[in-house]
Amino acid sequence: MDQRATGTAAVLRLLDALVARADSSWGVRELSESTGLSRSTANRTLQALASFDLAQQWDDERYALGPRMEVLGHELWRSHPALAAADGALDRARRQIGGTVFLSVEDRGGRTCTVLSSREATSPLRYVIRPGTTLPTHAGAAGLAILSQLPEEQWSFDAERPTERTLEVPARAALLGEARRQGYGVSVGQNFPDAAGVAVALELAPGVTASVSRSRPSWDFEDADVPEIVASLRKAAEAIARAGGGPHPDASASAPRAARTHIDKVVALLEMLVRPPPVPVTPARLKEQGVGRVACASLLSAAQESGLVIEGGGGWLPGPTLFRWVARAGRSLVPEVLSRPVLRALESETHETAGLSLIGDDGVLTTRAGITSRRTVQYVLPLGEPVPLEVGAIGKAVLAFRPELLSSPRPGGAGEERRAVPGPLEQELAEIRERGYAVAEGERIPQAYGVAAPVRINGIVQGSVGLTIPRSRVDRSRSTDYGDLVRAAAARLSALLTV
Repeated sequence: MDQRATGTAAVLRLLDALVARADSSWGVRELSESTGLSRSTANRTLQALASFDLAQQWDDERYALGPRMEVLGHELWRSHPALAAADGALDRARRQIGGTVFLSVEDRGGRTCTVLSSREATSPLRYVIRPGTTLPTHAGAAGLAILSQLPEEQWSFDAERPTERTLEVPARAALLGEARRQGYGVSVGQNFPDAAGVAVALELAPGVTASVSRSRPSWDFEDADVPEIVASLRKAAEAIARAGGGPHPDASASAPRAARTHIDKVVALLEMLVRPPPVPVTPARLKEQGVGRVACASLLSAAQESGLVIEGGGGWLPGPTLFRWVARAGRSLVPEVLSRPVLRALESETHETAGLSLIGDDGVLTTRAGITSRRTVQYVLPLGEPVPLEVGAIGKAVLAFRPELLSSPRPGGAGEERRAVPGPLEQELAEIRERGYAVAEGERIPQAYGVAAPVRINGIVQGSVGLTIPRSRVDRSRSTDYGDLVRAAAARLSALLTV
């Protein structure tokens, strides 16, 4: 094993290994053997990654990818112009030519590619390809289109033949040369025996090659359809490439941080790569995050070697490895799912019902997730129901920091007008702001005692985490403890969901 890798290189190796098995878990010894790191380095780095929610330790002491990567992936997909345009472009192509249409991006080294987004056919018998799937570049239209755009010295390599129709090196080179001249590739049964594909290459980002492909069962494929398929795929590819090729706006200011450890530096880099607007990472921007000159050079060198970043635009931009991580980790941010470990820990410590409420796009606060107490007498939080802001701890924890939400329909009109906060309530809200959490007894639910603290996403209060306890078993000597616990849970969720 190469046990010399430490620092940033060790962090990136372990993250890559966790992403590779995003739906499963590893033991420390497995991760050590897979990454070439010593067990002590792997164990120490995994514990540090878990503190940032980039890794999570399961009950059996095995490690899995943490929920933070899903948050970062969601942010990159939202902020990266080409990725944001991909879903619509693929949908349009699928409606025009049928079949399953998907976007793939090269992996570091060029021998594989990863599916970023897919729009499946609507026919009963269809070609299914999931985001995060790894495909070879020497077989199949998606990979061949990408490989055809890479330097010719990368075309000839020995690799397993997925099917009997997979071309070997000499014939593959001829096919790739033809694909480069024509601007598209065709594959029938080269990667999957019963699949036929057509793919067009594009530049997803400066220096990052991708392809848009259409695949369907091979018995439903006709050579005469290729021109129409290519024309539609080119429109999709052009729409994606055009969206990603515009000038980058100036960077928005981000809060400085103290990047003291290797994990701190990697986290700072990841957040800068995914945070809108998409601008190149530069040493000057990293310095604002507490990364010194020598550390910056080491960080960017390791990140570039791993494929996490590529050089371009006067700095460093997201590279193929980051795109692969996003595809494997997922990008459908679901706060209800991400909050469950935090709520479960809160319930486990207090043995009381814990819940998360969030403000929706309509400005209404609703309870989105809950872990019910395991005691015989328990409060069950109704999910999806509106929560009043002026009554109960859950709503007051939000209202104290977002008084503008206190609005009501204007009589005789369609708009809304702000209601004045009553004096006694305003005094109570000021006390909530001072101590950082709200307490209420019997205000919303008879015989219930509630404690809640605000959840801030990107610095703005967007909801609250609360405990709901039967008044008969409230230990009032622990009221401060309850407050500290909900504040800690809210702080952890705030950190998890903020980029």
